Amino acid sequence: MIQPTIGRKVWFWPVEGHGHMNCIDEQQPFDATVVFVHNDRLVNLIVVDHMGHVERVNKATLKQEEDPVPAGSYAEWMPYQVKQSQK
Repeated sequence: MIQPTIGRKVWFWPVEGHGHMNCIDEQQPFDATVVFVHNDRLVNLIVVDHMGHVERVNKATLKQEEDPVPAGSYAEWMPYQVKQSQK
């Protein structure tokens, strides 16, 4: 498990109709930065959509490597970060 900290980058996967976010390709996540940590699986984010617009996402689920994919919008660690944590 990777412990989230403020300033860490994650990928954000929105569900359809999530706020005013613009999604060009559903196969590509949005860029996000952790701005507050509630716990290892719940964080506040600043998310940049595919058009460069910035949105706040409060209490976003942070999927850890061993977790199943959540039903709604969620954030996850980038593959590089997961690989580094396994070393």
